[in-house]
Amino acid sequence: MLKLVKSIVIGLVLAILGMIGLGVCVTASDEISPGALSDYDYLQEICELETAGRLGEAEHLADWVLGGSSITNRDVVAAVRERINRNRTSLWSRAKRAVKGFVVGDGTSIEELGGAVVSDFLLWGDVRDLAKQGYNKVTGKETDPVVAALAAVGVVTSVASYWPADPAESAEVTADASLSFLKALRKMGHLSNKFCGVIVDASKASVKAKSVSKGLKELVVGTKSLFEGVGAARATTIMKHIDDIDSLTAVSKMAKHAAEPTMIVVRMHGAEGVKMLGKLVDVENGAFVVEKAARKGAPGLKRLKKVLSEVKYGARAGKSLRHGNVQKFLKKIVLAIGRIPVAIVSIFLLLAGLWQMKLWGFVRFCSSVDRQLRERRC
Repeated sequence: MLKLVKSIVIGLVLAILGMIGLGVCVTASDEISPGALSDYDYLQEICELETAGRLGEAEHLADWVLGGSSITNRDVVAAVRERINRNRTSLWSRAKRAVKGFVVGDGTSIEELGGAVVSDFLLWGDVRDLAKQGYNKVTGKETDPVVAALAAVGVVTSVASYWPADPAESAEVTADASLSFLKALRKMGHLSNKFCGVIVDASKASVKAKSVSKGLKELVVGTKSLFEGVGAARATTIMKHIDDIDSLTAVSKMAKHAAEPTMIVVRMHGAEGVKMLGKLVDVENGAFVVEKAARKGAPGLKRLKKVLSEVKYGARAGKSLRHGNVQKFLKKIVLAIGRIPVAIVSIFLLLAGLWQMKLWGFVRFCSSVDRQLRERRC
């Protein structure tokens, strides 16, 4: 019996090694090591953002590329960046957009967004928006419950009385900026329906209690953190894909350490990108991982997404397999000698393991024992 057990253990080890080897050959068939990828050329994305009028995002992306990517057309990217900067910083165009945002309360540019936010500091924006929503309701036009709720918070409640800001920072400015930013994003169509529901619930609770609700405080903190981490231009795009406070908090935390990579992940993968960042935000060196993957462009982020998926479904594997030492070793062998030789060896190990375990003999032995027991009972 001891000899049989020993044979089964040895055979099991051989069979497992064979199956792992075959698995590595299959999963590594089209896989390229992230380190072997060249840095991605983001010139096309930069030009597309410029064409769409998202000059702030385009300039941020160009700065990030020029700051660390190994690209051959650095001079071209630098020239495009300089052109974007001149267009973005033109005094007359910026002033015109800011005035429009202040008066109307909406728009698509950062200057218009800034003007809308400033107007809310004077309560003009909140009164204006409440009046517009009331007029729409009376005349039978469509009203926006999110804008109305946020405007009501600004009018009914003194934000400064409940916002515990840094002593060196204006409490009123801190909170009003976050709420006004959310209101402007809603007008621009940059908030998801789920997140709008969160805002309305938190605002109603605050207006009813005439003090901040837990949900509204979390919204203010998360929005302020995201704004500081990536700036208004990039935060405007990111907020399209935020569905709840947890997502807002996770992306805000990641943005503090890797602003442009965070922006790239969300721009390329949308809501899925937000989930990826949520998985990495509390992981040691998570920001570094996102940075390295973003430098490689779409292939690098695709690889990162695959790794995160493997972590999700392989979390309950054995300790040695969980650390991936065996898989890493076999992958290096695949890269060195090719998949076909490794696959042949893996098949041989699997068959040898099955033979060593004497599986069919063991089954026959168990069947004979069971048959003898039945005969004795009869």
